[in-house]
Amino acid sequence: MDKRFFLALTGLVILIGVSFWTSSVFTEDKVSNETLKDIVQKRSLWEKQIRQFGAQKVWADLTREYATNYNRHAVGHIYGELLYDIYGNGGLKYCDTGFSYGCFHSFFGRVLSEQGTDAIGELDKVCIEKFGPVDSGCQHGIGHGILQYLGPTKLVESLSLCSKISVDGDSCLTGIFMEYNFPAEVSGLEIEEKIRDFKEEDPYYPCSGVPESFKKSCYYELPRYWERVLSSDFEYIGQLCQGVSETIEIKNGCFEGVGEVVSLSTDHSVEETIVRCRQMPDINAEETCRVAASWGFYSLPEYRDDAPKVCVGLRKEVSEKCAR
Repeated sequence: MDKRFFLALTGLVILIGVSFWTSSVFTEDKVSNETLKDIVQKRSLWEKQIRQFGAQKVWADLTREYATNYNRHAVGHIYGELLYDIYGNGGLKYCDTGFSYGCFHSFFGRVLSEQGTDAIGELDKVCIEKFGPVDSGCQHGIGHGILQYLGPTKLVESLSLCSKISVDGDSCLTGIFMEYNFPAEVSGLEIEEKIRDFKEEDPYYPCSGVPESFKKSCYYELPRYWERVLSSDFEYIGQLCQGVSETIEIKNGCFEGVGEVVSLSTDHSVEETIVRCRQMPDINAEETCRVAASWGFYSLPEYRDDAPKVCVGLRKEVSEKCAR
């Protein structure tokens, strides 16, 4: 199993030198309990604070104050929009992969909405300048922006535009599929959270209908969607992956996607991650899940030391594929 594949698809966290100040420009004691509506109402306040204190300071405070808030991804979206409004394209240097790439998602969405798909190549160059010649959460954010711009009815056209990305990897594709499954609409003081409807007659939609070259990325993203619409029933999710009527590589991609989702859904608990991977339908599926989960741990510096523990007890030839 390719190490680079997992680093790309689990979103290797890249630190960009955001310093944490000892003081905060925020005074709320229980920000983590704020609702989504409450958070959106802070947009104008955050804009004033960015202009007064600088984007780095405000983002450092936001990431600390909203670390435990379920809606923290929306915080990243609002921050990304503000960066574009205040700094234009230059605001990208203040984005990082915190809060599930929320800043990248909305920033690239704004760029593409105003500059069109011709901007994809330039955005990719910025990603490479920022993070190096690797497939990362930056290109993943471009994928989100592409589908936000073209819309869900142009899924295949959106996927084809990822060919403008110069580095090898599937982050752009998975960004498009994630946006397709979880369309996020954050603009000004309006926000709407959506999740596409589950098709019981075709649980593999849209993967069953996309061109072959896009299928593995699509099936990799499906377990993230299933986890939400199927109430975290990982035994059933494993059965669905087992029922994928595609190549072995594509089917394994589905189980790899389960591994990433399991690492997130357990809040990176080694014991719970192993338990959930053991709900897969056979030993090969469990092993694939645990190997992928180990890379999910590795992608976050604070859990990196626990990555090898997810693979304890696996066969030697399998554990060698795990993150270390």
